[in-house]
Amino acid sequence: SSLNPRKGQNLLIDSLNELSTKIDNIEKLLHFNIVGDSSIINFLRKKKISFNFVGKIKSEEDLIKFYNASDFFISPSIQDAGPTMVAESLACGIPVISFNNGMSRDLIINDHNGYLVENFSSKNMSEVIIQCLNLDNNKLKIMKINSRLTSEKYLDLYKNINTYLEI
Repeated sequence: SSLNPRKGQNLLIDSLNELSTKIDNIEKLLHFNIVGDSSIINFLRKKKISFNFVGKIKSEEDLIKFYNASDFFISPSIQDAGPTMVAESLACGIPVISFNNGMSRDLIINDHNGYLVENFSSKNMSEVIIQCLNLDNNKLKIMKINSRLTSEKYLDLYKNINTYLEI
């Protein structure tokens, strides 16, 4: 949740508006877990979409619990080398929905550990969210396992340090 334009909150809001034109009672299918600032909360209230808001997370244990309360992490960022939350999400076994930039471009494989949304398009993001809403529980479980495996393979600090040292 951020008003900084590069974080893409406006595209997420546009995609949620798009969803509400495609799916009746979308508010009954969505629940957001939000950390950071509260800038999107008024929009969610107006749309009657439920949410849990946490301003700050103070421990690693609380961070893991926060991520594990979600089925997907949505990163609408349009200009970001990370964001760090993509790596954190994968480490917690949570698939990522993200635009095709930053570390997501290198880590996310469609239908494996999340979905890359093309062209910074709110319409495309809404279509991906619909796809995620229609996943069966077994597929979601596999994607969560794949998310964690991706983290273990590519985001392990000690493996990366040893690789650099070998080079």
